Amino acid sequence: MVLPAADSSALMIALLGLIHRGAGRPLVRSLAAPLARDLEARVLELPTGVQDYYPALFGGALHLRYEPGQTVCERLTVDYAGLEARAVLAYSGKPHSSAPSNWGIYRRRLEGDAVAKESFAAIAKAANQAAAALSRGDWARLGAAMTIDWAARKQLDPGLATPDLRRLEWAGLEAGARAAKCCGAASGGTMLFLLRRPEQREVVEAALADAGARILPFRVARQGLQVRRRAK
Repeated sequence: MVLPAADSSALMIALLGLIHRGAGRPLVRSLAAPLARDLEARVLELPTGVQDYYPALFGGALHLRYEPGQTVCERLTVDYAGLEARAVLAYSGKPHSSAPSNWGIYRRRLEGDAVAKESFAAIAKAANQAAAALSRGDWARLGAAMTIDWAARKQLDPGLATPDLRRLEWAGLEAGARAAKCCGAASGGTMLFLLRRPEQREVVEAALADAGARILPFRVARQGLQVRRRAK
C-alpha cells in the first residue's frame, strides 16, 4: 500500500516528465518507474526499488503487487477526506538515506535470514490488509495493519526505530492516536499517525510537537505527474 511519494522519487519523476516534454516525446508512464529505478541505482551504485515512483506518476492511494515480470498497480477507491482528517504526519527532524538501509535488509532476505523472511511476510500481509481497509473506510483495521507493519520493521532491524522515532511514537500513542508507523526506510525521517477521531488532532499534534516533531501538512495528491507550460 502506498500513500505519499517520497520527495526524491517525486523529484525524479518530475525531472523525467520535464525532460520528455522538452524532447517532444511523451513519457510512457508504464515504463517510467523501471527507468527511474535504474537511473537511481546507477547514481547510487546500489539496487533500488520502484514503489515510491508510482504515487508521483499516478497520484491517489495505490495497491502495488509484485508479480513475475511486472509490478501491478491498482488504484484504490478511498475516502480521502476521511483519511486526511485522521492522519498526522510528523517529521523527526533528522533525514534518512533509504537505499543503503533497504539494500542491507533486502540482502538478508535473499540470503535466507529467518528473521528477515518472517518480517517481510508480515509487512506484505499488512500492506494487503491496509489496502482492503482503505477501500472500505475501515479505520480500525487500517490502524491494526499499520501496527503490524511497524512491529515487523522493528523486528527486521531494531535500529530502524531511532530514539527520536520511538519518542514520537510514544508521545503520539500516549496522546490517543490509534496507530503509528514509520514512513519509508525509517532510521529518521517521518512517522504517520492515525487518529481515532478527527477531533483528537489538536491534542496529538501538540504532544508530538512537545516531543520535538515538526507537523507536516498531510494531503493525498489526487493526480500524479502533470507537466504544464508556464505562461510568460
